[in-house]
Amino acid sequence: MRQRGLKFHQWTERRLSAFRYSEILPGGTQLDIRIHVSEPVTLIFVGIYTSDGSMVSEETYATLHVAHDEALRWAIVQAHWMAGA
Repeated sequence: MRQRGLKFHQWTERRLSAFRYSEILPGGTQLDIRIHVSEPVTLIFVGIYTSDGSMVSEETYATLHVAHDEALRWAIVQAHWMAGA
């Protein structure tokens, strides 16, 4: 089970529909990405966790007028960069 940090808990309090993406990298590092769209704002959460679920990093971003698929592509690249992959 992932050990979530304060940014995750603050971010998940929003009552918006979310798009989710998870990936496990070679070596076990876990990526957790969530996108909330509430026009005109797109909210992005990127979480990086160790193989045992310990938090490495959690970041949140907000952008204007970006579709969820574009935000997701950006967030995947960002998560790989954050994880050093």
